[in-house]
Amino acid sequence: MKTILIGFILCLCSASVSTSQTYEARAFWVVRDGLISEESISEMVNRIAQTHCNMIFVQVCGRGDAYYQSDILPRAEQLSLLGEEFDPLQSVIEQAHGRGLQVHAWINVYFVWSAPEQPQSKKHIFHQHPDWIAYTSEGRSLLTYERPHPLGMEGVFLSPGHPDVQEWIPNVIGEIVSRYDIDGIHLDYVRYPNGETDFNPATRILFKERYAVDPIQLFRERDALEKDLGVEGVAALDSLWYQWRCQNVTQTVGRIRRRIETLKPKVMLSAAVKPDYDLAVKQFGQDWQAWMHDGLLDFIVVMAYSPVTELVLEQIGMACQLVQGGYLLAGVGVYNQDVIATIQQIRGIRSLDVSGVSLFSYNSIVDDEEYFQSLKESSFRQEATVPRLTARSE
Repeated sequence: MKTILIGFILCLCSASVSTSQTYEARAFWVVRDGLISEESISEMVNRIAQTHCNMIFVQVCGRGDAYYQSDILPRAEQLSLLGEEFDPLQSVIEQAHGRGLQVHAWINVYFVWSAPEQPQSKKHIFHQHPDWIAYTSEGRSLLTYERPHPLGMEGVFLSPGHPDVQEWIPNVIGEIVSRYDIDGIHLDYVRYPNGETDFNPATRILFKERYAVDPIQLFRERDALEKDLGVEGVAALDSLWYQWRCQNVTQTVGRIRRRIETLKPKVMLSAAVKPDYDLAVKQFGQDWQAWMHDGLLDFIVVMAYSPVTELVLEQIGMACQLVQGGYLLAGVGVYNQDVIATIQQIRGIRSLDVSGVSLFSYNSIVDDEEYFQSLKESSFRQEATVPRLTARSE
Protein backbone atom coordinates (compact mmCIF):
# COMPACT_ATOMS: atom_id res chain seq x y z
CA MET A 1 0.00 0.00 0.00
CA LYS A 2 2.84 2.36 0.89
CA THR A 3 4.53 1.82 -2.49
CA ILE A 4 1.29 2.43 -4.35
CA LEU A 5 0.61 5.67 -2.43
CA ILE A 6 4.09 7.07 -3.03
CA GLY A 7 3.90 6.13 -6.69
CA PHE A 8 0.56 7.90 -7.04
CA ILE A 9 1.94 11.00 -5.34
CA LEU A 10 4.98 11.06 -7.60
CA CYS A 11 2.74 10.99 -10.66
CA LEU A 12 0.42 13.63 -9.22
CA CYS A 13 3.17 16.02 -8.22
CA SER A 14 6.00 15.41 -10.65
CA ALA A 15 5.56 18.93 -12.02
CA SER A 16 6.31 20.35 -8.58
CA VAL A 17 9.89 19.09 -8.56
CA SER A 18 12.55 21.11 -10.33
CA THR A 19 16.03 19.69 -10.81
CA SER A 20 17.44 23.22 -10.65
CA GLN A 21 15.73 24.16 -7.39
CA THR A 22 18.50 24.05 -4.82
CA TYR A 23 17.77 27.10 -2.66
CA GLU A 24 14.66 26.70 -0.55
CA ALA A 25 13.93 26.89 3.14
CA ARG A 26 12.21 23.72 4.34
CA ALA A 27 11.27 23.81 7.98
CA PHE A 28 9.23 22.04 10.60
CA TRP A 29 7.80 23.59 13.73
CA VAL A 30 8.70 21.22 16.56
CA VAL A 31 6.47 21.57 19.63
CA ARG A 32 8.14 21.21 23.04
CA ASP A 33 6.69 17.71 23.54
CA GLY A 34 9.37 16.48 21.15
CA LEU A 35 12.17 17.67 23.45
CA ILE A 36 11.61 15.55 26.53
CA SER A 37 14.55 13.16 26.07
CA GLU A 38 17.79 12.70 24.17
CA GLU A 39 16.09 9.87 22.29
CA SER A 40 13.12 11.95 21.16
CA ILE A 41 15.46 14.72 20.02
CA SER A 42 17.66 12.31 18.07
CA GLU A 43 14.63 10.77 16.38
CA MET A 44 13.27 14.21 15.50
CA VAL A 45 16.53 15.53 14.05
CA ASN A 46 17.17 12.39 12.03
CA ARG A 47 13.69 12.23 10.59
CA ILE A 48 13.63 15.91 9.59
CA ALA A 49 17.10 15.68 8.04
CA GLN A 50 16.18 12.51 6.17
CA THR A 51 13.13 14.30 4.74
CA HIS A 52 15.56 16.76 3.09
CA CYS A 53 14.50 19.68 5.27
CA ASN A 54 17.06 22.22 6.43
CA MET A 55 15.52 24.24 9.29
CA ILE A 56 13.85 23.60 12.64
CA PHE A 57 11.72 26.01 14.65
CA VAL A 58 12.08 24.33 18.02
CA GLN A 59 9.76 25.44 20.82
CA VAL A 60 11.91 26.20 23.85
CA CYS A 61 9.52 28.56 25.65
CA GLY A 62 5.90 27.48 25.40
CA ARG A 63 4.17 28.55 28.61
CA GLY A 64 6.50 30.97 30.35
CA ASP A 65 8.93 28.13 31.03
CA ALA A 66 12.28 26.98 29.69
CA TYR A 67 13.45 23.96 27.73
CA TYR A 68 16.98 25.26 28.17
CA GLN A 69 19.18 26.44 31.03
CA SER A 70 17.69 29.71 32.27
CA ASP A 71 18.18 32.05 35.20
CA ILE A 72 14.99 33.95 34.31
CA LEU A 73 12.36 31.31 33.54
CA PRO A 74 11.51 28.19 35.54
CA ARG A 75 12.50 24.83 34.12
CA ALA A 76 9.61 23.23 32.21
CA GLU A 77 7.52 20.87 34.31
CA GLN A 78 7.77 18.22 31.56
CA LEU A 79 11.48 17.99 32.39
CA SER A 80 10.97 17.53 36.14
CA LEU A 81 11.83 13.82 36.11
CA LEU A 82 15.03 14.39 34.15
CA GLY A 83 18.31 15.56 35.57
CA GLU A 84 19.10 19.25 35.71
CA GLU A 85 22.04 18.64 33.40
CA PHE A 86 19.74 17.70 30.50
CA ASP A 87 19.52 20.72 28.20
CA PRO A 88 17.04 20.14 25.35
CA LEU A 89 18.04 23.21 23.34
CA GLN A 90 21.74 22.43 23.51
CA SER A 91 21.05 18.85 22.48
CA VAL A 92 19.01 20.00 19.48
CA ILE A 93 21.72 22.45 18.41
CA GLU A 94 24.52 19.87 18.58
CA GLN A 95 22.61 17.21 16.72
CA ALA A 96 20.89 19.46 14.18
CA HIS A 97 24.00 21.40 13.25
CA GLY A 98 25.73 18.07 12.78
CA ARG A 99 23.11 17.21 10.15
CA GLY A 100 23.23 20.60 8.43
CA LEU A 101 19.99 21.92 9.93
CA GLN A 102 19.51 25.50 11.08
CA VAL A 103 18.05 25.85 14.58
CA HIS A 104 15.68 28.72 15.37
CA ALA A 105 14.58 29.01 19.00
CA TRP A 106 10.78 29.31 18.99
CA ILE A 107 9.41 31.55 21.76
CA ASN A 108 5.78 32.09 22.74
CA VAL A 109 6.14 35.76 23.56
CA TYR A 110 3.04 36.87 25.48
CA PHE A 111 1.30 33.51 25.94
CA VAL A 112 2.49 32.25 29.34
CA TRP A 113 0.02 29.69 30.74
CA SER A 114 -3.06 27.63 29.89
CA ALA A 115 -3.40 24.64 32.24
CA PRO A 116 -6.33 24.62 34.71
CA GLU A 117 -3.93 24.21 37.61
CA GLN A 118 -1.36 26.85 38.53
CA PRO A 119 2.33 26.50 37.66
CA GLN A 120 4.23 24.53 40.28
CA SER A 121 7.25 26.81 40.30
CA LYS A 122 6.96 30.01 42.30
CA LYS A 123 9.54 31.39 39.88
CA HIS A 124 6.91 31.41 37.13
CA ILE A 125 5.65 34.80 35.96
CA PHE A 126 2.13 33.63 36.90
CA HIS A 127 3.19 33.89 40.56
CA GLN A 128 5.94 36.49 40.35
CA HIS A 129 4.03 39.21 38.51
CA PRO A 130 0.26 38.72 38.36
CA ASP A 131 0.12 42.48 37.79
CA TRP A 132 1.70 41.94 34.35
CA ILE A 133 -1.20 39.82 33.07
CA ALA A 134 -3.59 41.13 30.43
CA TYR A 135 -7.10 42.28 31.34
CA THR A 136 -10.35 42.00 29.41
CA SER A 137 -12.84 44.75 28.65
CA GLU A 138 -14.72 43.57 31.74
CA GLY A 139 -11.86 45.00 33.77
CA ARG A 140 -10.73 41.56 34.94
CA SER A 141 -7.34 39.87 34.78
CA LEU A 142 -7.15 36.75 32.62
CA LEU A 143 -6.03 34.97 35.79
CA THR A 144 -9.57 35.27 37.16
CA TYR A 145 -11.19 33.30 34.33
CA GLU A 146 -11.57 29.56 34.05
CA ARG A 147 -8.78 27.85 32.16
CA PRO A 148 -7.58 26.32 29.86
CA HIS A 149 -9.46 28.63 27.46
CA PRO A 150 -10.63 31.79 29.22
CA LEU A 151 -13.38 33.35 27.11
CA GLY A 152 -12.35 31.15 24.20
CA MET A 153 -8.76 32.43 24.19
CA GLU A 154 -5.71 30.17 24.08
CA GLY A 155 -4.82 30.90 27.69
CA VAL A 156 -3.20 33.54 29.87
CA PHE A 157 -1.35 36.36 28.12
CA LEU A 158 0.96 39.08 29.37
CA SER A 159 0.04 42.72 28.86
CA PRO A 160 1.90 43.95 25.74
CA GLY A 161 1.58 47.57 26.87
CA HIS A 162 2.98 47.09 30.36
CA PRO A 163 6.40 48.81 30.55
CA ASP A 164 7.87 46.03 32.69
CA VAL A 165 6.73 43.38 30.22
CA GLN A 166 8.34 45.29 27.38
CA GLU A 167 11.62 45.22 29.27
CA TRP A 168 11.36 41.62 30.52
CA ILE A 169 10.77 39.90 27.19
CA PRO A 170 14.02 41.12 25.54
CA ASN A 171 15.85 39.94 28.67
CA VAL A 172 14.43 36.42 28.22
CA ILE A 173 15.44 36.33 24.57
CA GLY A 174 18.80 37.95 25.24
CA GLU A 175 19.65 35.12 27.65
CA ILE A 176 19.06 32.52 24.92
CA VAL A 177 21.02 34.45 22.31
CA SER A 178 23.99 34.97 24.58
CA ARG A 179 24.16 31.35 25.80
CA TYR A 180 23.41 29.27 22.71
CA ASP A 181 24.78 28.90 19.19
CA ILE A 182 21.41 29.36 17.53
CA ASP A 183 20.74 30.52 13.99
CA GLY A 184 17.63 32.50 14.84
CA ILE A 185 14.94 33.53 17.27
CA HIS A 186 11.39 32.77 16.14
CA LEU A 187 8.57 34.74 17.79
CA ASP A 188 5.11 33.25 18.19
CA TYR A 189 2.06 34.70 19.94
CA VAL A 190 3.66 38.09 19.51
CA ARG A 191 0.20 39.63 19.61
CA TYR A 192 -2.85 40.27 21.76
CA PRO A 193 -5.18 37.29 22.34
CA ASN A 194 -8.14 39.13 20.78
CA GLY A 195 -9.64 42.54 20.13
CA GLU A 196 -11.04 43.07 23.63
CA THR A 197 -7.79 42.98 25.59
CA ASP A 198 -5.65 44.54 27.02
CA PHE A 199 -7.03 46.76 29.75
CA ASN A 200 -4.36 46.13 32.33
CA PRO A 201 -4.46 49.05 34.81
CA ALA A 202 -0.94 50.16 33.89
CA THR A 203 -1.84 50.26 30.20
CA ARG A 204 -5.05 52.16 30.84
CA ILE A 205 -3.19 54.81 32.82
CA LEU A 206 -0.64 55.33 30.04
CA PHE A 207 -3.32 55.63 27.37
CA LYS A 208 -5.35 58.03 29.48
CA GLU A 209 -2.32 60.20 30.15
CA ARG A 210 -1.78 60.54 26.42
CA TYR A 211 -5.35 60.82 25.13
CA ALA A 212 -7.36 61.91 28.20
CA VAL A 213 -9.76 58.95 27.97
CA ASP A 214 -9.77 55.64 29.83
CA PRO A 215 -9.82 53.14 26.93
CA ILE A 216 -12.16 50.76 28.75
CA GLN A 217 -14.88 53.38 28.23
CA LEU A 218 -14.80 52.51 24.52
CA PHE A 219 -16.30 49.15 25.46
CA ARG A 220 -18.22 49.78 28.67
CA GLU A 221 -19.42 53.38 28.39
CA ARG A 222 -19.61 53.87 24.65
CA ASP A 223 -23.02 55.54 24.56
CA ALA A 224 -21.95 58.13 27.13
CA LEU A 225 -18.75 58.83 25.20
CA GLU A 226 -20.69 59.34 21.98
CA LYS A 227 -22.90 61.92 23.72
CA ASP A 228 -19.82 63.84 24.82
CA LEU A 229 -17.58 63.39 21.78
CA GLY A 230 -19.95 62.47 18.98
CA VAL A 231 -19.82 59.37 16.81
CA GLU A 232 -16.86 60.68 14.84
CA GLY A 233 -14.97 61.53 17.99
CA VAL A 234 -15.41 58.03 19.36
CA ALA A 235 -14.41 56.55 16.01
CA ALA A 236 -11.22 58.59 16.18
CA LEU A 237 -10.54 57.19 19.64
CA ASP A 238 -11.13 53.67 18.31
CA SER A 239 -8.46 54.31 15.71
CA LEU A 240 -6.06 55.62 18.35
CA TRP A 241 -6.70 52.55 20.50
CA TYR A 242 -5.91 50.14 17.66
CA GLN A 243 -2.77 52.13 16.84
CA TRP A 244 -1.77 52.07 20.50
CA ARG A 245 -2.10 48.30 20.64
CA CYS A 246 0.02 47.87 17.51
CA GLN A 247 2.64 50.27 18.82
CA ASN A 248 2.96 48.30 22.05
CA VAL A 249 3.71 45.04 20.23
CA THR A 250 5.94 46.75 17.68
CA GLN A 251 7.92 48.40 20.44
CA THR A 252 8.63 45.00 21.99
CA VAL A 253 9.71 43.55 18.64
CA GLY A 254 12.01 46.53 18.17
CA ARG A 255 13.57 46.02 21.58
CA ILE A 256 14.16 42.35 20.81
CA ARG A 257 15.83 43.28 17.53
CA ARG A 258 18.15 45.75 19.23
CA ARG A 259 19.05 43.25 21.96
CA ILE A 260 19.99 40.63 19.37
CA GLU A 261 22.05 43.10 17.38
CA THR A 262 23.94 44.06 20.53
CA LEU A 263 24.71 40.44 21.44
CA LYS A 264 24.99 38.49 18.16
CA PRO A 265 24.06 40.47 15.05
CA LYS A 266 24.08 37.41 12.77
CA VAL A 267 21.25 35.73 14.68
CA MET A 268 18.10 36.07 12.59
CA LEU A 269 14.76 37.25 13.95
CA SER A 270 11.48 35.97 12.53
CA ALA A 271 7.85 35.74 13.58
CA ALA A 272 4.89 33.47 12.92
CA VAL A 273 2.06 35.79 11.87
CA LYS A 274 -1.65 35.76 11.15
CA PRO A 275 -2.33 35.38 7.41
CA ASP A 276 -5.05 38.06 7.19
CA TYR A 277 -3.10 41.29 7.59
CA ASP A 278 -6.08 43.59 8.24
CA LEU A 279 -7.39 41.23 10.93
CA ALA A 280 -3.90 40.85 12.39
CA VAL A 281 -3.65 44.61 12.86
CA LYS A 282 -7.13 45.37 14.13
CA GLN A 283 -7.82 42.36 16.33
CA PHE A 284 -4.36 41.28 17.41
CA GLY A 285 -2.12 44.38 17.23
CA GLN A 286 0.23 42.50 14.90
CA ASP A 287 1.48 44.90 12.22
CA TRP A 288 3.83 42.51 10.50
CA GLN A 289 4.01 44.54 7.32
CA ALA A 290 5.51 47.44 9.29
CA TRP A 291 7.91 45.08 11.07
CA MET A 292 9.27 43.95 7.73
CA HIS A 293 9.25 47.41 6.15
CA ASP A 294 11.18 48.86 9.09
CA GLY A 295 13.70 46.01 9.22
CA LEU A 296 12.65 44.74 12.65
CA LEU A 297 12.39 41.19 11.32
CA ASP A 298 14.51 39.26 8.86
CA PHE A 299 11.60 37.19 7.62
CA ILE A 300 8.06 36.16 8.51
CA VAL A 301 6.30 32.81 8.44
CA VAL A 302 2.66 33.24 7.41
CA MET A 303 0.44 30.72 9.22
CA ALA A 304 -1.81 29.73 6.31
CA TYR A 305 -3.08 26.53 7.88
CA SER A 306 -6.30 26.09 5.94
CA PRO A 307 -6.88 22.69 4.29
CA VAL A 308 -8.38 24.63 1.36
CA THR A 309 -5.55 25.08 -1.12
CA GLU A 310 -7.14 28.02 -2.92
CA LEU A 311 -7.38 29.98 0.34
CA VAL A 312 -3.80 29.15 1.29
CA LEU A 313 -2.48 30.40 -2.05
CA GLU A 314 -4.63 33.54 -1.81
CA GLN A 315 -3.32 34.31 1.69
CA ILE A 316 0.31 33.70 0.79
CA GLY A 317 -0.05 35.67 -2.43
CA MET A 318 -1.45 38.68 -0.56
CA ALA A 319 1.34 38.46 2.00
CA CYS A 320 3.91 38.45 -0.82
CA GLN A 321 2.44 41.68 -2.15
CA LEU A 322 2.66 43.30 1.29
CA VAL A 323 6.17 42.05 2.02
CA GLN A 324 8.11 42.89 -1.09
CA GLY A 325 11.48 41.26 -1.31
CA GLY A 326 10.63 37.60 -0.78
CA TYR A 327 11.69 37.23 2.85
CA LEU A 328 8.68 35.08 3.61
CA LEU A 329 8.02 31.45 4.39
CA ALA A 330 4.62 29.87 3.87
CA GLY A 331 3.35 28.10 6.96
CA VAL A 332 1.43 24.98 5.93
CA GLY A 333 -0.68 22.80 8.20
CA VAL A 334 -0.01 19.06 8.20
CA TYR A 335 -2.08 18.42 11.33
CA ASN A 336 -5.38 18.95 9.52
CA GLN A 337 -4.93 17.43 6.06
CA ASP A 338 -3.54 14.37 4.31
CA VAL A 339 -0.17 14.32 2.63
CA ILE A 340 -1.58 14.66 -0.89
CA ALA A 341 -3.23 17.96 0.04
CA THR A 342 -0.01 19.18 1.68
CA ILE A 343 1.99 18.33 -1.44
CA GLN A 344 -0.50 20.15 -3.64
CA GLN A 345 -0.21 23.24 -1.45
CA ILE A 346 3.59 23.15 -1.57
CA ARG A 347 3.45 22.86 -5.36
CA GLY A 348 1.22 25.93 -5.60
CA ILE A 349 3.26 27.92 -3.10
CA ARG A 350 6.40 27.42 -5.17
CA SER A 351 4.90 29.58 -7.92
CA LEU A 352 4.82 32.55 -5.52
CA ASP A 353 7.58 34.87 -4.29
CA VAL A 354 8.47 32.92 -1.17
CA SER A 355 11.71 31.63 0.26
CA GLY A 356 10.28 28.29 1.32
CA VAL A 357 7.79 26.50 3.54
CA SER A 358 7.39 25.52 7.17
CA LEU A 359 5.14 22.65 8.22
CA PHE A 360 3.04 22.63 11.38
CA SER A 361 3.86 20.48 13.05
CA TYR A 362 6.39 17.68 13.30
CA ASN A 363 4.63 16.39 16.40
CA SER A 364 1.28 15.98 14.66
CA ILE A 365 2.69 13.40 12.21
CA VAL A 366 5.50 11.98 14.34
CA ASP A 367 4.00 8.48 14.20
CA ASP A 368 3.20 8.60 10.48
CA GLU A 369 6.35 7.44 8.71
CA GLU A 370 4.45 7.27 5.44
CA TYR A 371 3.70 11.00 5.62
CA PHE A 372 7.39 11.90 5.94
CA GLN A 373 8.38 9.46 3.20
CA SER A 374 5.75 10.82 0.83
CA LEU A 375 6.91 14.41 1.43
CA LYS A 376 10.47 13.40 0.66
CA GLU A 377 9.64 11.42 -2.44
CA SER A 378 7.45 14.14 -3.93
CA SER A 379 8.02 17.68 -2.66
CA PHE A 380 11.55 17.30 -1.24
CA ARG A 381 13.19 14.79 -3.55
CA GLN A 382 16.40 16.78 -3.72
CA GLU A 383 18.36 18.33 -0.89
CA ALA A 384 18.16 22.12 -0.72
CA THR A 385 20.20 24.93 0.76
CA VAL A 386 18.57 27.60 2.92
CA PRO A 387 18.43 30.81 0.86
CA ARG A 388 19.38 34.19 2.24
CA LEU A 389 16.58 35.14 4.63
CA THR A 390 17.61 38.65 5.59
CA ALA A 391 18.08 41.91 3.75
CA ARG A 392 20.56 43.09 6.38
CA SER A 393 24.20 43.47 5.43
CA GLU A 394 26.59 41.23 7.34
